[in-house]
Amino acid sequence: MESEIRNIGPLVSIIVTTYNRELQLLEAINSIIEQTYQNIEILVVDNFSDYDIQGLIQSFNDPRIVLVQNENGGNYVVNRNLGILKSTGEYIAFCDDDDYWLPHKLSEQMRFFTQSPYNATLGLVYSRCYMLGPAGIYRVGPRAPLYNGHVFFKMLIIPSVPILTALVKKTVFDDIGMFNEDPVVRCQEDNEFWIRLSKNYSVKSFSEPTAVYREHVENLSNTHKITLSARFYLHKDMLKNDIFSPFLWIFYVVPGLFLVLSLQALLSHVRKVIESGSKVRKLLKIR
Repeated sequence: MESEIRNIGPLVSIIVTTYNRELQLLEAINSIIEQTYQNIEILVVDNFSDYDIQGLIQSFNDPRIVLVQNENGGNYVVNRNLGILKSTGEYIAFCDDDDYWLPHKLSEQMRFFTQSPYNATLGLVYSRCYMLGPAGIYRVGPRAPLYNGHVFFKMLIIPSVPILTALVKKTVFDDIGMFNEDPVVRCQEDNEFWIRLSKNYSVKSFSEPTAVYREHVENLSNTHKITLSARFYLHKDMLKNDIFSPFLWIFYVVPGLFLVLSLQALLSHVRKVIESGSKVRKLLKIR
């Protein structure tokens, strides 16, 4: 009976990239196997962690969990793509070892894929996520608006899709290719992929968070976070590959990008002023 329940609906492959995060990996895998949608395979792609990861995987006693070990040369995107290549599901999802999912994630997303009258063109379903800091969950992200439909022009300016919430049809990768492995665009490779996807496919989103993004020193201090130079490198590559035209880039993408970055800087400044004012008021009350 249990095997029959697990095999209801299309197979979803979950790619879990990991390196030396034993406790977080346990939490990530547990959050996946506790999904209400059970027809899944979990590909744990490990960069040769220095603990007994094989023993950890065997402790689950779950044949749906497969360990793949590969030296990625410090580029996690290589192992993400390797997981996609080794997957057998009709749909692909992602959960890095320091993130975890809420139980309803896949059920909600698969409902859109299987019940949507536009399933032929639907390539991506995603949602918001909770942001977990040292003091606990403190907000919902992303701050950018969610997109629905054919949104290529919106994605060109703000391609904000939390990858831990994304569910992608496997044929999309066959059609448009994999994530960009060039180290120059690290932490931008998913944005580049969403742009390419949105040119050929529609997307669906919903505001209810389905996953938890864990903030810590490594990802907060990452020097490869979104930068203007990395974004322009992406643009150069996309121009070369005819993702969009030079005319569109000059008169739409560049002005739009500068406008967005200016607004982000202004909002960041306003938040800092508000936070500073709040601290001053607290000090005055204490005195």
